[in-house]
Amino acid sequence: HLYLLPMIVGALAKNQAVIFAPLFLVYHVLFEQGLGLPDLMLARSRNALWAAVWKSLPAFVVGAISLASVEAMNVEAATYGGGGRLEYFQTQLFVWLHYARLFVFPIGLTADTDWRLLANWYDTRVIAGACFVALLIAVVWMTSRTQSLRAVAFGLSWFALALLPASSVVPLAEVVNEHRVFFPYVGLTAAVFWGLAIAVTRWSDARPRLRPVIAGAFCMLAVVSVSANAVGTYERNEVWRTEETLWKDVAEKSPENGRGLMNYGLTQMAQGKFAEAKQLFERALVYTPNYAALHINLAIVNDSLGNPALGEQYFAKALELEPNYPAAHSFYARWLVQRGRISEAIPHLQKAVSLSPANIEARYQLLDAYARMRQAEALRALAVDTLSLVPGDQRVRQYLDERGEVVMPPAAQYSAQVPSTATTPDGWLNVSLRAYQTGDYLGSIDAAQKAIALKADLPEAYNNIAAAYASLRRWDEAIQAANEALRLKPDFPLARNNLAWAESEKRKALK
Repeated sequence: HLYLLPMIVGALAKNQAVIFAPLFLVYHVLFEQGLGLPDLMLARSRNALWAAVWKSLPAFVVGAISLASVEAMNVEAATYGGGGRLEYFQTQLFVWLHYARLFVFPIGLTADTDWRLLANWYDTRVIAGACFVALLIAVVWMTSRTQSLRAVAFGLSWFALALLPASSVVPLAEVVNEHRVFFPYVGLTAAVFWGLAIAVTRWSDARPRLRPVIAGAFCMLAVVSVSANAVGTYERNEVWRTEETLWKDVAEKSPENGRGLMNYGLTQMAQGKFAEAKQLFERALVYTPNYAALHINLAIVNDSLGNPALGEQYFAKALELEPNYPAAHSFYARWLVQRGRISEAIPHLQKAVSLSPANIEARYQLLDAYARMRQAEALRALAVDTLSLVPGDQRVRQYLDERGEVVMPPAAQYSAQVPSTATTPDGWLNVSLRAYQTGDYLGSIDAAQKAIALKADLPEAYNNIAAAYASLRRWDEAIQAANEALRLKPDFPLARNNLAWAESEKRKALK
């Protein structure tokens, strides 16, 4: 049974590999037992059919185990994102016709389509697809009756069976995707060229004088086919040359594909073209309003364009849509840390690590957050756990000494480039703000108090003190400072937010 090893290994890369089992059964029926599909209806063929089933049974058993094992590796929150089963199934009828057309005329290719489900069974596209599938079954039926044509029947069966997993079992978010036919096309290629070879041989035998013409025409067809595919491959390679050229092509050919527009926007954001990226993300939002990754990118780009409040709203929406999406938690946490709101960031990083334990970058972020907050025990536990995953990692080792005790980085490390002196209230306010942003909360409080010493009625200084005490989880002092800021400036939204934050967290702590 060594022949089963490629299927097992293949299933680890793509579970479609388990289709080997039904293909093996069809092979035994057609070639080893010499049965056509009509023969299966006859009682005398029953023993031969059972012999084929028995021979292929190990492939079905091992395939089922492989499929179950691979599926068990998915996280509980994994979803295929498809729509209704009936709409998906009837749409796939037309998709099969589309795939067959691409085999003959591979034009209009796009890496990510914007097809939608066909809602009605009487849609002309559904009817055309059903006619194609019926014709496919009829050709398999007829060619299986003749021994010389059974390779055609086998190739067409390969094409159909290899398409089934993506077409009927579980509705997928992508209605059509051109990479799904790479494996089915192996069977379709075998069927088409075996059929052509049989046809050319028969024509040549029937018309001996025309053999040179038929052979020449067949060779010409081959040359034209290879040349056309060579040109097409060159053109597609140009499209796939970079991330930007690929997703630009998708955005042009599939203008209603939210993911394609988002990915094209990412290439623009990487070049610092934030306005262009924002425009593409907003276009994508029209078509994929519930795409958490898109909301994360909208948060980042709006923050980069100087609108952090709107950015935070998009982060909140991403978490609302997919509360178990690790990237939503880790990106939002990074944003919070950049604003000195480290105590808020820690629960999100803890969630990201719990959802994706092998996410080393999230672990690095959490280690840094623990260090900033001087939480030694939590820092040590996470560092030890992380080293069990990545032994010897130098970025983790810096937090532990030779005995495994915590080496807390000096607070000054997080206060780099923050000036330590100023001469005016506004100057000390800037020192306070920059210290807060680097996680030096005590330094932020000290600088704000120096600003107050120079100007007593400074609500911004009291607000900085409130935010810093809240980050240190010293809720009473945070509440007192926020109230003072609001006394001096009743319409101060930042102080009101800090007061609400501190009061809310204090209530939680008292429960």
